[in-house]
Order: sequence, then structure tokens, then C-alpha cells
Amino acid sequence: MLRFKSLLIILLSALFVASIALQVAANDDDNDEEVPVSDVPAKVLQAANKAVSGGEVTKVEKEVEDGEVIYDVKKVVDGVSYEIEVTVDGVVKKVEKGEAEENEENEEESAKVWDFQKEQVGKIAEGFKSYRTGKGKLGVWKVLVASENKVLAQVSKENFGYHFNLAVAEGTKYSDLKLNVKFKAIEGKDDQGGGPVWRYRDANNYYIARANPLEDNFRVYKVVDGRRKQLASKKLKVTNGEWHTIGIVMQSDHIQCSYDGVPYLDVQDKTFKSGKIGLWTKADAVTYFDDLKVAALGGKTESKMEAEKDEGDTVKNVEKEDEGEDDDD
Repeated sequence: MLRFKSLLIILLSALFVASIALQVAANDDDNDEEVPVSDVPAKVLQAANKAVSGGEVTKVEKEVEDGEVIYDVKKVVDGVSYEIEVTVDGVVKKVEKGEAEENEENEEESAKVWDFQKEQVGKIAEGFKSYRTGKGKLGVWKVLVASENKVLAQVSKENFGYHFNLAVAEGTKYSDLKLNVKFKAIEGKDDQGGGPVWRYRDANNYYIARANPLEDNFRVYKVVDGRRKQLASKKLKVTNGEWHTIGIVMQSDHIQCSYDGVPYLDVQDKTFKSGKIGLWTKADAVTYFDDLKVAALGGKTESKMEAEKDEGDTVKNVEKEDEGEDDDD
């Protein structure tokens, strides 16, 4: 009888230990915690972007594996999903490639891309035209060969202060869109960097998002009647001499801006309803641009919008800024 009780105690103890182990294992499987991209360590994002360049970060989860903190970074690049496991110190442990998402595939089919590889060196890319906002001469936009790759560059160093250089894709017109472009800041004493323009009405009315290595910030603006008004700003490290990507998604009045695949800026504004797209630099900033890509969202194709009236695009009662008041100081 005593032996039976001892065996029973041992058996019950084993079952208890096993249940605890199963519970711990279950907790380990369920310990994934979604983390806002803004709270993810810079080393983690940099490592993920280096492992899988381009695209957008759509979700980040944090988990603990064998006592080690792991970030699971999910990205979508050209319609294909990726999961990158990165340690808190920025060490990439695993990269998994998923399947293309159906809606992303549809966007890719309707996307228009400028990679400038067939363009004539020394001239502005075909279909683009140079404009300026503010005082001074027109910027100088030309196709260059950089590291055996053709890029569209703004190379003038003559302008300073409140002067914006624009290269506008004349044959375009978009309302809701998804827009991406790569840029490399080369030099500039007064300013550096640049970014994309969208819903461009004319040289004095448009939206612009840009990153500036001299100030280490990423901002989105609207330019109304030639006056620039800041809509949102994010302080972050912006390096020159390296390629970075700026992404824009705008639907109705909702603007989302990402830098190197990470969404940083999220604002609402209904000043402009549609317009052209293009590229932008300020003052003496020498900047290279490549792989400009745009896709219409929500079925708003260019041909459909050509039939729409431009009612509502007239700007009224918008707060104006004196020149330089909203500059990049």
C-alpha cells in the first residue's frame, strides 16, 4: 500500500511538472507583442532595411526566445511579403520570403516606373520639365551615370534661400496614389536632400515630402500660392552619400509618409484633390533620384481622372507664411 502511494505521488508530480512545462511553452508561443514602429530600436530597423531593401514596414512584433529579445519585422516589397527576425542589437537571424499579396499585385500592374536607364545622359528625362518655386534661376536637372547606373539629378548650386527646384512628370495626373522614390543627397551648403511632389497643380501649389541630412529630419509640407506650410515633422538620422527611399500613400485627405520603409508621418489635409507628380530639392542641394514609381489607388486611373472636373481645387482661406518663416531652420 505504501509503495502504491509513493508511485501515485511520483506520477502526480510528473503530471504537474509536465503541465507547467506545457503552459510555459504555450506562453512562449503567445508572447508576441505588437510594437509601434516608432518604438522599435533604430539598430533593428536599420538591420531589417539592410537585409531587405526598399518597400514598407507593415508590422513589428517583439518576442522572447530562450531569454533573448527578438523583433519580427514584416515588410512588403514590390508586392512580396518578407519577415525578418532581428535581435535587439541589430543582428539578423532569419529572413523569410512570402507570397505576393493580391491587392499589391494589382497595384504593380497599374504602376508606372521611371528607372531612367533608357534616358539620354546630360538632359532632363523625357516627359519631365523643370520649374521653380521662389526666386532665382531654374534648377539644372539632367540624367547622369552614377556607379554604372543612370539617375535623374539636380546639379545646380547657384540658388539659395527660399528657392525650390522641381522636375515634374508632365504626362501624369493622380488623385489617390502610392508613390515611392529613391534619393541620394550628394552635397549642398544651404540645403541637402529632397523628395517627391504629388497633387502638383502648378509651381506654387503642391504637396512635398523631403528628408534633409543637414537637419536630420523628415517632413511633409503643402505649398500654397508659393508659400510653404509644414504639416508634420519627424527627427531622425538622415545620411548623405547613401540611397534612401521616401514613400507616400494618399487617399482622399489622408497622407502617410514613410522613410526607408518606416511610416513616420501621418496627417490629414484636403487642399489639393489631384495633380501631377515630380521631384523636389531646395536651394543648392545636389541630389540624385532613381526608381520613381507611382500607382493609382481605388481605381482612380489617369484616364478616368482626365474626365473629371477640377472643382474644389481652388485654394481658399489658407494660412500664408512669409518667405523663410517656415523654412528648414
